[in-house]
Amino acid sequence: MIDPIHESPLALRREEHVVCIVAGSSSSTEGYPERLAERIESLVARDFKWDSFLRLAAYQHCLPAAYRLFKDLGILELMSDEGRRLSEQEYLLSQARFIKKEAELLEVVEAVTVQGIDAVVIKGVPLAYLLYHDPGVRTLKDIDILVRPSDVEAVKRIMEEKGYGLYTALRSAEDYEEYHFHYVFSRGTRLDSIVEVHWSLVYPNVDHRVADDEVIFNTAMSVAVPHATIKTLSLPHAFWHMAMHVSYKSFMGFRNLAELKRIAMKLDTSDWDCVAAWSRRCNTDLEVLSAIALSESLFGGLVEPGFFGRAKSRFPARTFIPKMFYPRALVWEWLPFRDTHALAIELMLRKSIASKLRCLYHFVFPDRQMALNYYFLRGEHTRFGRIRSSLNGVYVGLKVLALISFFPLVVRSRLFGTTLLDPEKHVNG
Repeated sequence: MIDPIHESPLALRREEHVVCIVAGSSSSTEGYPERLAERIESLVARDFKWDSFLRLAAYQHCLPAAYRLFKDLGILELMSDEGRRLSEQEYLLSQARFIKKEAELLEVVEAVTVQGIDAVVIKGVPLAYLLYHDPGVRTLKDIDILVRPSDVEAVKRIMEEKGYGLYTALRSAEDYEEYHFHYVFSRGTRLDSIVEVHWSLVYPNVDHRVADDEVIFNTAMSVAVPHATIKTLSLPHAFWHMAMHVSYKSFMGFRNLAELKRIAMKLDTSDWDCVAAWSRRCNTDLEVLSAIALSESLFGGLVEPGFFGRAKSRFPARTFIPKMFYPRALVWEWLPFRDTHALAIELMLRKSIASKLRCLYHFVFPDRQMALNYYFLRGEHTRFGRIRSSLNGVYVGLKVLALISFFPLVVRSRLFGTTLLDPEKHVNG
């Protein structure tokens, strides 16, 4: 694990380290690590900036978990007065929001299953019950369910009957069907309830796939929640999916990295064998290994010895890709040149030379999928004519190659000083 007291400007500050402890340990179903209270006390004993801690904890939706952790350990008095007030307030609000989301989920699942449709709930409520002693500390934003592709149209009708509308934003429904892997439904004037209906767990038309959809459904596990039992991904598949999910965010998903640690604590040797075999079958070992390496940089060891050999370790996963990040960037989910960095990760995750060349080509001349994922979302399709768009694409491609070539060196040499790399100076909390 990263040394929090290290002098390097890239290492975690004391405040950031405590947030990592909260995210990785709070209300864990496995119990708290030995001497955790003493560890936290030593971190907050001197030069601890509570305003910075509260800002980051709020940014990462960790305030409810912070309140519960400090309370459980009997060290709530260590918090500043403002910290105790804010964290307790957020804890109570989080409990109320969780109850609301749980009710919405059960409404959707019941409406779907009564029609004889299998629905597997992804992340969200069941994961909170599996990974947290107090599920209500896990802030929920939306509801995700997986159904078979043949059931999607029926589920769309059910959602419309429940008052949900298909939310397309910059995509049409046809774009979702061809280039994405789920629909987004919303209900309420301020999008109070959002449900994502998945027919797959990975993007189409990329280098990876789901090896066998039926395996996902057949191995789904049942989780008891108040007044119901719902199906969710088996723990090995949940670990794989969480790694894939964070890879789609260019690995800038702090809670995803923390929950990889939580799931890993529940996996035994046969489960790790399943993760390794499934990753190979889906051609996603590079995404999984990269996510593991980055999670370990913040939260300590995840995998047992020998896993990387079973998972067909690739050179960039344990070496190059992690060097494109640094601890403070992962905690704050911020990097200089963020947009170019996302494209660089997209390129490095392509598996073959031919696929990398195609990816570079589509940076310069975006196809529909690249445009939807990167260009259209930033409005760049309206800024340039055809010729200028091509010139801009060449510029983008060159920036990506330059970042891959020099960013690890720039970060570790601090060639341009530390201000450029300091998330606190750039993130609005």
